[in-house]
Amino acid sequence: MRDRSYLMKRFAIIFLICSTAWCGPHRLFRASLAAVASATTADISSSVGMRELNPILGRGAFGTRQAGICVGISSGVVLAEWLFMRHHTDRERAAAFANFGLAAAHAAVATRNYRLPDR
Repeated sequence: MRDRSYLMKRFAIIFLICSTAWCGPHRLFRASLAAVASATTADISSSVGMRELNPILGRGAFGTRQAGICVGISSGVVLAEWLFMRHHTDRERAAAFANFGLAAAHAAVATRNYRLPDR
């Protein structure tokens, strides 16, 4: 298994690439999308090979199926926000904070996974 510093460096690089790729208007929302993408990546990379406890993702070892479901959930939330914001641009700030909340949840799970003694 790869060491934690390698995975955290990958997490930081993905966040920086995503956050600098979208400059211009709607910066807060786009930064929140970068946070969701990087936190989801950190969650998935910290969970690979471990026993999954979330019944939505399925029991057993965390693999490609569970990773696909995790990415699908995050993508679905972002897609729903994007579709909603096409007609309600004044709600961008609320959607950004919802994304930051989703990113915080994924980051908390990734941190918990990295702190487990069997890592």
